[in-house]
Amino acid sequence: MPKIIRDELRMTVALQGYSHLIQGKGRTIKSQYDQMFIFYHGQKPNRPSQIKLLCDGAASYRDMYESSQSAVTSKSPDLSSTSILTLKSSLTLDLNVNYRCGQEIVLSDLERKTINDPLLVTGRSLHGLAKKGVTFYRKALSYAVKKWDLKKNEPTESGTSVADIIEFVRRQMYKDINDIEGDDSVEEEEDFNEVDEEKDAQSDDNEKDDTNSGNDEEDNNQAEASLNTPTKSASKPSYINQIPNDWFFPGFMSFVVYGPFVDANDRLACFETSDGSTESNRGRVAKRKAEISEKSDDRLHDNSNPRGYTTDQMFTSEALRLQRLAYEQTANESNLMALIAHETSLGRQIDAAERRAILRCAEYNPENIYWQRCDTLIEQQSKLNLNIASFTKDVKPVSIEDAINKEAKVSQNDVVILPSSSDDDSLFGLDSLTPTKKKKVSNSK
Repeated sequence: MPKIIRDELRMTVALQGYSHLIQGKGRTIKSQYDQMFIFYHGQKPNRPSQIKLLCDGAASYRDMYESSQSAVTSKSPDLSSTSILTLKSSLTLDLNVNYRCGQEIVLSDLERKTINDPLLVTGRSLHGLAKKGVTFYRKALSYAVKKWDLKKNEPTESGTSVADIIEFVRRQMYKDINDIEGDDSVEEEEDFNEVDEEKDAQSDDNEKDDTNSGNDEEDNNQAEASLNTPTKSASKPSYINQIPNDWFFPGFMSFVVYGPFVDANDRLACFETSDGSTESNRGRVAKRKAEISEKSDDRLHDNSNPRGYTTDQMFTSEALRLQRLAYEQTANESNLMALIAHETSLGRQIDAAERRAILRCAEYNPENIYWQRCDTLIEQQSKLNLNIASFTKDVKPVSIEDAINKEAKVSQNDVVILPSSSDDDSLFGLDSLTPTKKKKVSNSK
């Protein structure tokens, strides 16, 4: 068996094991090598050898073979079966050689490193083969999507078959691997018949030149030179004629059997691709932008309220409003306590000034400086009481329950200024004078 066919069969099994590996939990690299080795060679009693299943054409590897019936030439009843499994020619691209199970494809050839080497293929080699196959598959898939719709699982253009797309991918991969320069606009729709006609025309001309010449050797040399010399009819050099018929890129068999042309359930897990990025790959900025965009869409498509706010936004707005009302209430209470403290201080100053004035002048005399001091303090207290009265009339008590329901209607008449408990105090003018002062004022009149 050629080495390229042997490596392709090994890579097919390695890709199967790699697909099982990436679907499980995370493992260390050493554990991955061990699992690849067990998957390839098997482990009794529950883990069959996958390479043996491939050599027998069993399980999921049956699609790689085609069955044919052999003619029975013996009457012996010991013959177990007359069917022969042969590797499909579409995978080997060789119509002259058949690779049959049990004859060319044998277990002893595929499970060891070489034919004469007793060492088995290691898990590290299988892991490297699988990753190499995935790399080439992704490159081939980038060319295949130009002709094949992965979502609909059908060609993008009518009249195009799977074989045409595979041939297109093979040519593009040959150009990419061998770094052959060519016109990128060359597509599969190029007419190959015209190229063949040009070849035939060149060969006919060469044959005519050969008949006219007397020397056969010189004519052959001229014919070879004419074949190697580009003619004017070939406007663009093409790399198509340079591809060997049996050439294929690494992972070609897996690309055909388990690639984009089969059902989604039959594809290998390592061949699955996704256009969207995972949540773990996004940073904080991207997540924040996604949240803002999602909230914006919810607000635009929410018909539950006329302004377009979501329920969470309405709760947030109401909570902020209640916080503002509580702040205003606290500020009003603080200001009111400051005014009350000032009023209390003025009352004590008035009492002290009255006692001092009585000691200096027993009877009230508006011309006396001590009684004038009392009058000044009393006027300041009256103005302060007026300020307190006007301030308390503007204050509205806040109820959280009423603020939420928006049903509370607090009027200015609800605020009642309680009168003083003593008969000596009053809010306005001369009413704040004591009976002694009133008597003094009446006597002065």
